[in-house]
Amino acid sequence: MTDIHLWTRERVIATVVEEFKTFATMVHGLSEADLSATTACDGWAVRHVVGHVVGTADDILAFTIGSRTPDEQAAAYLEWSAAASAKALSDAADRMGTHLRSLPDTVWTAPVEGVPGQAFSTGVLTLAHELCVHTDDIDTALGRASLGQRQWELAAQWLAVELERLEFEPLTLELTGLPRYVINGGGPVIIADPVTFVRAATGRAESVTVGVDFDLNIYNRDRRHIGV
Repeated sequence: MTDIHLWTRERVIATVVEEFKTFATMVHGLSEADLSATTACDGWAVRHVVGHVVGTADDILAFTIGSRTPDEQAAAYLEWSAAASAKALSDAADRMGTHLRSLPDTVWTAPVEGVPGQAFSTGVLTLAHELCVHTDDIDTALGRASLGQRQWELAAQWLAVELERLEFEPLTLELTGLPRYVINGGGPVIIADPVTFVRAATGRAESVTVGVDFDLNIYNRDRRHIGV
């Protein structure tokens, strides 16, 4: 996969829209029993994960992102059916694409407001990363695997960029199918597939699974992502 720093604006937008549409299609296929299945996210069933994603999309489009916690987002949509959530997500994808394409160059070339050092395009790709992670949460709860290699590689690249921004301990990442990433000057080499790395770097697996002796979970370092 090409380094995400080299992606055009249109590719960033198209990727996020596509991932929302893909997530919506997956949600539409969930049964009531699926929605009630317990996930590894503390206190959340699958329906909480879906509600959190619906709430995130709603808050972005209402320009109120950050006004609700993930738990508040999840709680607001607990009674929604899979079909209703899927429609909301599909509609949000279209609206998000229109909104992102309407933003001027001054927005796209500036950092994300309130996130020091994060390029706007990387901030937008946060959504694709989180859709990958939350699809995996649902897949794990349901004992299946639906994500493709492209989605895992995108999430892994986004994490590599964030590890640098968040000033993690020096690392070198050698992940299958991806460019070599030198984090903060380079250090111990992580040789892994993107799936294992993403799970370790988001707290879905222990950091030791990729051979490091410190906490690799970005959500313990960047408090904006509490509950993600």
